[in-house]
Amino acid sequence: MPLKFCGHRWLENGPAAQRALEILNDVKQYISSVEKGRYKGAKCKSYFVVLNACKDALLPVKLNFFISVVRMLQPFLAGFQKDWPMLPFLADDLKKLIFNLLDTFKVLKSSVVSDMKKMCDFSNVNFDESKNSISNVSAGFVGNSLLKKLAAQKEISDKAVMDIQHDCQNFIIAVVKKISEKSPVSNQFVRCLSSLDPRRIYQNSDSCHKKMSIILKELVRCKKINEDDCDLILLEFLNFLNSVANDESFKSFDVSTQRLDVFLMNHLCTDEYRLLWGVIKRLLLFSHGQASVERGFSINKKIETENMKEETYVAKRLVKDALALSGGAKNFEVTKEIKIAVRGARQKYRQYLELKAAEKKLENKKRKNHDQEITELKSKKVCLEKTVAELEKSADRLLEKAEATENVLFLKQANSFRRTIKDKKSEIDEINEKIKGITRT
Repeated sequence: MPLKFCGHRWLENGPAAQRALEILNDVKQYISSVEKGRYKGAKCKSYFVVLNACKDALLPVKLNFFISVVRMLQPFLAGFQKDWPMLPFLADDLKKLIFNLLDTFKVLKSSVVSDMKKMCDFSNVNFDESKNSISNVSAGFVGNSLLKKLAAQKEISDKAVMDIQHDCQNFIIAVVKKISEKSPVSNQFVRCLSSLDPRRIYQNSDSCHKKMSIILKELVRCKKINEDDCDLILLEFLNFLNSVANDESFKSFDVSTQRLDVFLMNHLCTDEYRLLWGVIKRLLLFSHGQASVERGFSINKKIETENMKEETYVAKRLVKDALALSGGAKNFEVTKEIKIAVRGARQKYRQYLELKAAEKKLENKKRKNHDQEITELKSKKVCLEKTVAELEKSADRLLEKAEATENVLFLKQANSFRRTIKDKKSEIDEINEKIKGITRT
C-alpha cells in the first residue's frame, strides 16, 4: 500500500516516494482497467490526483529526482535529531550538504561554486545571475537515464526535457537559498565552534586556536566572560591542543555514537583546564535545533488521557527519561531508594489530595471574603451616588434662588455643595479601583 506523504517531513517522505515508484506500474494498470470499464472508478479527489499524475510521462523522473535529494538531506536531518551537543558540527555539515547538492545537480556555474567553496558566507551570492545553462543541469543519475530513454523513445519532447531540468534547477536553488538564509551556516560564531570538533583539533590545531580567540571576543562582547581571563583561557586551550596532538581517540572520534560533552569532559575536567572547561561547558549548552522539544510534544500526545494533571505529565516523562538513560527497562537498576519511594507512593498521593483540598478550601474562603468585600464596597458606592445626586439637586435649587433673589449667600452654599460633590465623586472612583483590584486577584 502507499505510504503517507507529508510536505515538511523529509525523513518520512523518502520511503513514501520509494514506495510510490514500486507500486506505480500496478497503479497505472488499475487506472487503465477502470477506464476500460472492468472496475468501478472512485469519484473522490484523491483518485483524480493519482489519475492525473499517472498520465504524466515524467512522473518516474520526478520521483527519482526527489529521492536523490532526500537521500542527501536524510543523513543530516537524522544526525542532528540527537539530544546531546551537536552545534560544533553544524556549520561544516551544512556546508558539505550545500556543496553536495550543487555539485550533484550542477544548477550553478562551476566557477561560482568554486568561489563559494573559498568563502564561508553564502548570503551575498546572486543565485539568479549564477545559474548554469539548462542543458547542463542534472536530474540525478537515475533521472538522467530515464530522461534519455524517454526522449529516445519519443515519449516526451525536447521542450519537456528542458522544462523538467529547469524545475530541478529552481528546486535545488530554492533549497540552497533556504538553508543559507535560515540556518547559521553564515554565522562566524557558529563556524568557529568547529574548533571543539575532536577531529579538527587533531588535524589543524592552529586553526582551532584562532577560532577559539574569535569565540572569546564574542563572549566578552556579550559580557559572558571576563576579558582579563581570556589570556589564561587561550593558554589553557593551547596547552590542551599540544597535549592531545597525537591522541588517536581524537582522530577516530565518531559523531554518530560518541557524545562530545562526555568526550571533552574526560580530557578537560581537571584543575589544569578549569577556566577553559567553564567556557566550553557554556558553548556546549547552545541548542542545535528543536527536534527534542517537538519529540516531547509527540510523547505528551501519546500519553495524554482525559483529566490528566500537569504533575502526571511530569511524572510520566521523568519515568520515561530515566528508562531511556539506563538503556531500557531491562537495564534499569531498582535501588533501595526507589523501593522506599514506591512503598510511600500511596501515602504521598493522599497527602497531595489533602493539600489540594486545603488549597481549594482556602481559595473558596478567599473568594467568599472577596465577594463580601465587593458587596460592601458596592453598597457604599450606591449610598455615595445617592448623596451626590441629592447634593446636585440642592445645588441647582440654591443657584436658582440666588439668581431670583440676587442673594450671594445662596451662591456660596451652592459652591460649598459643589465642592462636597467633587470629594464624593473622588471617593466613588477610589471604590471602583478597589473593586477592580479585588476582581483581578
